[in-house]
Amino acid sequence: MSKLDNGRTKGYNIIMDFLSIQGYVIGIIIGVVAVQYAFALFCLLKLAYMDFDKRQYILWNIFILIVFFIGGAVFLVYYYKHPDKRVPKEPVAVQPDTQDDTQQDVAEESTAVASEREQDPEQENASEQDAKDDSDNE
Repeated sequence: MSKLDNGRTKGYNIIMDFLSIQGYVIGIIIGVVAVQYAFALFCLLKLAYMDFDKRQYILWNIFILIVFFIGGAVFLVYYYKHPDKRVPKEPVAVQPDTQDDTQQDVAEESTAVASEREQDPEQENASEQDAKDDSDNE
């Protein structure tokens, strides 16, 4: 190996030139990783609502995370080709069918509260006394 002016060999300079990465390349890599992260997160959220057994779920999870972009794209194709595997969306609470049902429920609740008051008049008087005491304290 021949020596250069600074006392280092040509091989050393070739290795250092190969390992040094330009600033814009690092920016591009960071951008690609950030986009992959967002895309994988989107795919994993879709995966969470699929009806798979544990083994399939783990395999899809690893495939989406390890294989950049292609894994997520393949999963989305599968997701839209097989809608029967999706967990059906169910309402959180049972909603009344019509407005009349809602009014009937409110009427039933108010009659239940009124019947409780009729059964225990002492409690009603005590609550009125508490309200009066609170207004006096203010």
